[in-house]
Amino acid sequence: GFARFWDIVSFLVDNESLPVNDETVLDLIEAAWLLECPDVFDAIVESNFVRSLSSRRRAELLEHILPFTAASSPAESQTQLGERDDVMEAFSAPDNAGEEFIRLFSLETSMWQRTEKMALELAAQLDSGDFVLGPRLATGSLRVCTELLRLQRRR
Repeated sequence: GFARFWDIVSFLVDNESLPVNDETVLDLIEAAWLLECPDVFDAIVESNFVRSLSSRRRAELLEHILPFTAASSPAESQTQLGERDDVMEAFSAPDNAGEEFIRLFSLETSMWQRTEKMALELAAQLDSGDFVLGPRLATGSLRVCTELLRLQRRR
């Protein structure tokens, strides 16, 4: 709610540290995704809290993050961008419309990359006993699920 929003504003505007802990981590992840704020994803991954998590807790966090990789993938963002004609109209519109399209596309791409990176970093740090392939790990984007399979094969 409002407390997490205020934490994020303080982090972005006042350069305060993001209070990532067991009570806030899931809310912060959801807020970062909803606000489309890649810097918050980075701060969460680099936080002392996430670094100190047990392998089992990392697996739980990974399961929570995976659906965000599917929702923020380029294929899913097509519904937000509209049909191809709408995209072409953005380029034929005045300069500021094309620039706005590029800015939004860049932001969405950055969000997708950061959520993917967060999921794969968590997966890479799991113990073999906690890295169990199953339905819960199949909720991410096709690309992330493929990377999870590659990680599992390497083990």
